[in-house]
Amino acid sequence: MSQLLRSKILSLQLLLHLLRESARLFQSSDMFVTALKKHLVLSLCTNALYAHPQVLDLTLRIFMLLLTVFPAYLKVRHPRLWAVEVWQG
Repeated sequence: MSQLLRSKILSLQLLLHLLRESARLFQSSDMFVTALKKHLVLSLCTNALYAHPQVLDLTLRIFMLLLTVFPAYLKVRHPRLWAVEVWQG
């Protein structure tokens, strides 16, 4: 396993632990909510495409936690996604 992969896995593990322990506290932080919308979700989407199973597993765990704790902050209307919602409808 490369050093880059080990660093990525460790970072995801730390992020998951931090969010599990302090997510409710972060809800009151405008700075965190802004970072969540602008950076964290995009970074997690990039990691979700990573071929390593441990990276994918950690990324999906973080996504599920975010959807559970921050659902109101993650609602974003994207034109393509809106079309899917209407079609499924």
